[in-house]
Amino acid sequence: MTTLLDEYNAADKHDLHGLAKFHADYETIHPFQDGNGRTGRLILFKECLKNDIIPFVVNDSRKAEYYHALNTAQTKQDYSLLERFFREEQAEYRQQVEGFLHRSKNSQRHCGYYEATATEYRRSQQEQKTYKNHTKCWRTAPF
Repeated sequence: MTTLLDEYNAADKHDLHGLAKFHADYETIHPFQDGNGRTGRLILFKECLKNDIIPFVVNDSRKAEYYHALNTAQTKQDYSLLERFFREEQAEYRQQVEGFLHRSKNSQRHCGYYEATATEYRRSQQEQKTYKNHTKCWRTAPF
């Protein structure tokens, strides 16, 4: 594990290929009794964020593809399949985030509209109250 971390930390810059290699090597070492896969994928996510790489999450529906790509990387030292899998998952994650941001933006726009409408309504209520008070005063004036 120390050798793996030393090699990884020696690199000036990390890209998706380097992360794929690190991940495959990490999973080969299998440092924990349980949770190695989850821990490894969490490390990938963190390292993507740290290195300005679009992060990704391995979807459960594609776990078999992930295991195949990981096995290929570990047994043949060919990381291209794993790297391609990560890129596909990046695209999926990016779509999800952009969809969320789009919905969030629409929500903010609607909230802004409703807030403006509520402000306008409160203003009109205040104006009506003021008008009623002036009218009441005028009707009760002693002239």
